[in-house]
Amino acid sequence: MEQIFNSIKIVYNDKKYLLFFVFCVSVVFSLIFLIFFRNIGPFQHKEPSTDYVEYYKPVAESLIQGKGYSINGTIPHNMAPGFSLVLSFVFVLSDKLGVDRLQAIVLMNVIFVALGVCFLFLLAESIFGRKIALLSSFLWMTYPFSLWFLKTPHTEVLFIPFFFFGVFLYSLALKDKSFKMSFWAGLFFGLASFTRLIGLFLPVFLIIFYFFQKTSPVKKRAILAAFLIIGYLVVIVPWAGFLVSKTGKFLPAWLFRSSLVFGFTSALSSGDKTAPGITTEAKESLQKIKEANSSQGDKQAFSLLFEEFSKNPLLFLKLIILRALRPWYATYSMWWEGKILLVQSFYLITALAGLYFAFKKHKNKIADIFLFLVVISYFWLVAVSVGSILRYMIPVMALAMVFSAIFIDKMLKKFKIYDKLNLSDNSLS
Repeated sequence: MEQIFNSIKIVYNDKKYLLFFVFCVSVVFSLIFLIFFRNIGPFQHKEPSTDYVEYYKPVAESLIQGKGYSINGTIPHNMAPGFSLVLSFVFVLSDKLGVDRLQAIVLMNVIFVALGVCFLFLLAESIFGRKIALLSSFLWMTYPFSLWFLKTPHTEVLFIPFFFFGVFLYSLALKDKSFKMSFWAGLFFGLASFTRLIGLFLPVFLIIFYFFQKTSPVKKRAILAAFLIIGYLVVIVPWAGFLVSKTGKFLPAWLFRSSLVFGFTSALSSGDKTAPGITTEAKESLQKIKEANSSQGDKQAFSLLFEEFSKNPLLFLKLIILRALRPWYATYSMWWEGKILLVQSFYLITALAGLYFAFKKHKNKIADIFLFLVVISYFWLVAVSVGSILRYMIPVMALAMVFSAIFIDKMLKKFKIYDKLNLSDNSLS
């Protein structure tokens, strides 16, 4: 037993060993999930999504064939291209090795999920220390709704490591007032947005956040913000320039309008199902908007949305509140939402408790705590605006788990578990 404890200490005290250990353990948990849980869920959860079949796969194949970024000669302008670019490399490699493409994608998923766990470890360690980082990593690598993405091609698998690393670099820039770190943070946020559009406006929130920090002169904060946006634009401008030159469009206004209309109706009503709490009157209004969207298009449906609820602002307010709650547990198909909420409750309750202790114990980390809250709020706002489903919140559930780890850490100290393992936080280099 003493040898086991000594081995644990050696790994724990060496950051390189510990990161490698975290990576390997994440791979193991991912493989266990795939062995036992790959075939659970409704049929559509076992097959590649429509987006993969109609967009990401055709674009990847077009790139491989030398036809460029297109689908049957048409350049798509309303989806992020990064996932297709990575898929093209995976397809070429899998074809050469004689491996099924979908199996190769699953293997890629396992690797990128493990990288995301490692980047979350670095983020949590840089702020709250090694114990919290290790606990956060364990919570994230075993989180069932993140592991769900392993089964089939999902853009989140690629988005999350870029996003985590971007937040990590931003937190270093915030702490050290480093222009270089701010630039690299912007670059990685750009790569994340290049993979999944949900991150497209996050840098705007983070630029504003810089100006709320009173620990440095306004001029220095302005330069930090400038370096962040420069790093971001290094990725975004070539992509936007290409699309504008070829199609004259780059994420036009109708995309937001379409997402808002679709999100508002589908988040509260799916087929014959309606979300709990939806009244007959609300269902009728939502059905009107859906029919207008199908027959007249987004613009008319968008107008009708406001026309319907201007007649009954109280009803509109109730639906907005319901939409604000649903991103923490809901799905488009309204599948197993009670069970999902039950699982989510553990993470959310412990996160809220950990947030309380974080404010109480880590007063010197207030800027970082608020950084986490700002990023979580951004994703929550996007989810409420365009979908109100858990899928949009999963990347920032990892940040919530850092607060859960703070709570669990307190419980482990209370029951003297650390003393038995003889572990201690190391100073960061």
